[in-house]
Amino acid sequence: KIRSCLDYFDTPSVYCFANCVDAIDAVYGPQTKYNIWPDILDCLMQIFCREHFVSGKGGFFNQLKDNITKYYKKCDESVIKWLKLLKQKKTLFLITGSNVDFASFTATNSMGENWTDLFDSVVFHARKPGFFKDNRPFMGVDGLQETGPIILDASNKVKHYSQGNWKEFYDLLSTISNKKDPKILYIGDHLIKDIYTPSKSQISDTVAVVEEMSVSDEYVEFEKDPYAALLSSKMWGSFFNINVGYEE
Repeated sequence: KIRSCLDYFDTPSVYCFANCVDAIDAVYGPQTKYNIWPDILDCLMQIFCREHFVSGKGGFFNQLKDNITKYYKKCDESVIKWLKLLKQKKTLFLITGSNVDFASFTATNSMGENWTDLFDSVVFHARKPGFFKDNRPFMGVDGLQETGPIILDASNKVKHYSQGNWKEFYDLLSTISNKKDPKILYIGDHLIKDIYTPSKSQISDTVAVVEEMSVSDEYVEFEKDPYAALLSSKMWGSFFNINVGYEE
C-alpha cells in the first residue's frame, strides 16, 4: 500500500513512519504487516491541534514562533502588487484550513501587517474538503478568537469568518460582486482539498500550485534520463511527469 503525502503538513509523517518501521525491524526483523499508522495519526492530531497555538503544547507552533526567520519567507512584493491589482477588478477571497490565530500569524509574517486588506473576505478553519460538500454553519471571528454561529450578511463590515460551507459563501460572493452567478477560479496547493473536490463538485475552475513542477537543474537532468535520476536519488520528480518503466 502507498500513502501519498499531499502537503507539507504531511511531510513529517513520512520520516516518522520510516523510523518506526526501522525500529520494529531492528528488534523483531522485517514484518509482513505493520500497525503503525493509527499511532502516527494520533501524534499528528496532537501536534497540529488548533488549540495548541495558544497553549504552547505539541511543540510545532512554538517552534514557528521562536524561529520566524527560519520558517517564514517574505512574500515577493510583485505578488502583493498583483493581489492589489486583482482586487481592483475582481472579488478576492481566501479560504484556509488553519485556525484564525495560526493563519494570521503566518500571513502577517509572510505578507505583512495589512494582509487582510488584500482580500474581500477570509474564511478560517474551513475544514476542507468538507467546506465544499457539507452544510456546517459559519462562526464569527473576534480578533484571534472564534465566536458563536453567525449568518453571513454582505451589508455589514464583517469580512472574516470561521468554518462554514461553500453554498452560503457563494451566495455572499454573489452579493459582494453584484453578479447573479459569479464565475469562480480557486487556486490551491492541496490536490484533494483544493483541486479535486471543487473541480469534481463543479464548484469552480481550479488551479494547482505544485512546487515539484518548478524548473530546476535537477529537474532538467530528470527529463534527460529519468531512470538514472531516480537511481541517483537526487530527486524523485513530479507525480505528473514520471513515466518510467524498467525490466529486471
